[in-house]
Amino acid sequence: MRPIVDSYHHIHTAISGELLKLEAHAKSLDPNNAEAVGGFAGHFGMLSAIQEAHSHEEEEGVWPEIEKRLPGLTSTFLFDHEGERKFMAEIKSALETLQGGGDKGDAADRLYRNTVALASHLIHHMAKENELLYPPFADKLSEQEESQIVSDAYEGLPDELVVQAMPWWASYQSAQDIADEARTLLEHARPEKAKLVLGVVLGSLPPEKRADVEKLKPELAEYR
Repeated sequence: MRPIVDSYHHIHTAISGELLKLEAHAKSLDPNNAEAVGGFAGHFGMLSAIQEAHSHEEEEGVWPEIEKRLPGLTSTFLFDHEGERKFMAEIKSALETLQGGGDKGDAADRLYRNTVALASHLIHHMAKENELLYPPFADKLSEQEESQIVSDAYEGLPDELVVQAMPWWASYQSAQDIADEARTLLEHARPEKAKLVLGVVLGSLPPEKRADVEKLKPELAEYR
């Protein structure tokens, strides 16, 4: 098990799942229903905030460390992030038209088209990261270096973001994934941060799923 590879795979799983939900939401949207448009705007705002925080953490945190060991490897991934931001800007523009004046039919078409493009673009991008970016990077790290990078990534999560985002993250993970990430937290994160994250995650799970996680890692029962 490589903690950095698994941790990024887990967040990518959650983002990919939410992108598909956003795509379905865009397809079903009634552009003439202001409440429905507001609901989509909230959904998109939530996902874009999570993705922007994730991209920022990669670009400012872990990717400079990759470049030190594997120069040039992140260049195409940075290019992908620029594409992601263009699709998001187009979605925001379409939403502004839907919430204001203008051709709502055309705006709805643009919104759906760019939401589909964003989902396809990002899901493919994250699959490439899972296979072509993080595994070769992990291979270049000592155990101590990898532990420090994982710890820094968790320390970079503000406590309020943990409370807001980790239940969402957990909803997309299997019991095994949650148990594996808990092991990573307990081994590599600061104890106070691990306690906060695990308390939020376990407290958000349906009872049956929480029981499954605790069967895999019984010591997690104390973090509820």
